[in-house]
Amino acid sequence: MTHPCFRYFVVFSSLSCGRGNPGQTNYGMANSIMERICERRKRDGFPALAIQWGAIGEVGLVAKMQKENKELVIGGTLQQRISSCFEVLDKFLNQKLTIVASMVVAEKLNRNSKGSIAETVAYILGIKDLKLVNHETPLVELGMDSITGTEIIQLLEKDYEINMTPTEMRSVTFRKLIELEAKKKGKAEIKNEVSNLELKFLPETNNLPIIKLSSRASDSDEVATVFILPGIEGVLTPLESLVGNLNAHVFGLHYSYDSPEDSIEEMAKAILPHMEEKISKDQTFHLICYSFGVVVGLEVAYLLEGKGYKGNIVAIDGAPAFIRASINLDDVNEKMLKCESYDERADLVKTFVPPNITSKTLDKQGALVLYKRYKSVLNYSLVHEKLKSPARLFKAKIPLAVNMEDDYELSEFFEQPVKVETIEGDHLTLLNETGLVESVNKLLCSN
Repeated sequence: MTHPCFRYFVVFSSLSCGRGNPGQTNYGMANSIMERICERRKRDGFPALAIQWGAIGEVGLVAKMQKENKELVIGGTLQQRISSCFEVLDKFLNQKLTIVASMVVAEKLNRNSKGSIAETVAYILGIKDLKLVNHETPLVELGMDSITGTEIIQLLEKDYEINMTPTEMRSVTFRKLIELEAKKKGKAEIKNEVSNLELKFLPETNNLPIIKLSSRASDSDEVATVFILPGIEGVLTPLESLVGNLNAHVFGLHYSYDSPEDSIEEMAKAILPHMEEKISKDQTFHLICYSFGVVVGLEVAYLLEGKGYKGNIVAIDGAPAFIRASINLDDVNEKMLKCESYDERADLVKTFVPPNITSKTLDKQGALVLYKRYKSVLNYSLVHEKLKSPARLFKAKIPLAVNMEDDYELSEFFEQPVKVETIEGDHLTLLNETGLVESVNKLLCSN
């Protein structure tokens, strides 16, 4: 180290040493020791130079976090190209300071209005485009230091009513921030959208128990026969995009509106005869069930298996436990008991519809149907043998019900574990995702 013949003695340090970075104490300390050695050498009359580099482009950890070779902004700095590093190194070797630094400062971002949580945090960290950052990377590795960390904590509490400790913040990723926002804001929005949808079941224009739906398959094609069980609103319209792209013969099922059943078991028994008219026992039945339809589909599958049919079940963002977690009729039941007449009960159910719903009036028959369907889910339980048919659950990335098991506890109803696949979107928008269509078509082709 102290050989007098050395012309240059250069060590590469980091900006994290000069600025500090939560979670990188050891790294910063090691770089600081190297810098102290350089200072001691310089005092003793020997050559010494320590360079605090910012993000280096083309190689290293930060380069691995970058996608599609686009410009990435971290902590208000850009990646410095290797060629630029060599140019700067040449200048540093010809000056007298012991500790120097090199970085490429990004332009200051302007934010005129509050965006999403992830966008706001990205702004604080100087990240221009969230698409260029790995959402699973902790913020401390994306340039968050003690100062910006405190700023983010205060902003989350003030603007978004989310409380987070400094310890929790050290492990936060953009993915976590997106999930936090979905749980806080998305759930309420989705429920309002679902309520809008529920009001459209009063009743559907074609109220036949079973109807043929348009799909990619022609009548002469030898493809699978599929039955669609809709959500609690009872309409098939939300599933048109999915159904229209299925390579299968598709039949849509309606639940009774004028004389609603009191239980899931009764609904399944009413549906079964219409399904048996469309398939034979040497054919595999395919049930595609959405939301509330999954609960009905479980009982339908049990009845079909009891008659010797074999089949497959596709569950789209639904299960008994899932539906129960997304609703709460305890208050309704308590108030129902105090009602003295049918009219009073119907009027009571209508009061639980969100006040912002103005697209259609919920009449008394609709209120009764809605209440009976919700109540039937709360009363449904596994009272027979587990299903032999394989099942696949497609769940929304933005959850309607939180704190659920990965399979929505659906495996309890099957002999085999239910396979789970996550689809982009929420409880409603996942129905229009191409990923869902592609996956379901693959399942139909493989069976």
